[in-house]
Amino acid sequence: MSPSSKAVYTYQSTDTTLKILVNQPIPQGTPPAGIYAQQPEFMSTLTLTKIDGGFIDDDRSIIYIRAKDFPKKPYTIYIIDGKTYRQHIAITDGYGLVKRTPKANNALQKKLKTLNKDHCKIEILRGFAAYKMLGIKMVHGVIIIDTTP
Repeated sequence: MSPSSKAVYTYQSTDTTLKILVNQPIPQGTPPAGIYAQQPEFMSTLTLTKIDGGFIDDDRSIIYIRAKDFPKKPYTIYIIDGKTYRQHIAITDGYGLVKRTPKANNALQKKLKTLNKDHCKIEILRGFAAYKMLGIKMVHGVIIIDTTP
């Protein structure tokens, strides 16, 4: 793992936005916002729009979320011809070793076996694209399979 650094910025908050000010002196009595990053992520003022469960940077098409707002047992969403299936995913430790193996979703497995792989369109959405199309709970990713001709 490469080292990270901490940069301290000032910010301004309203009901709908959070503005992080770069290269601004920190006034006395202002609580700093600490941001950890491998490299400086932004070099100009960053304006984020507040949403339920996170923040959106519309200029860069990035969504920032809080892990505590999501389930402790993560899952992948499959949408096959409009029907939604949830498949829990394995939990790994810091070394990549599986700590919890998920149970198979039998209905999903059965549906995947019956698909004609030559006549289906598969679309994978993550992050900002998944949020824009399907909402905040889908930012970790969704697999959309359409078998209609």
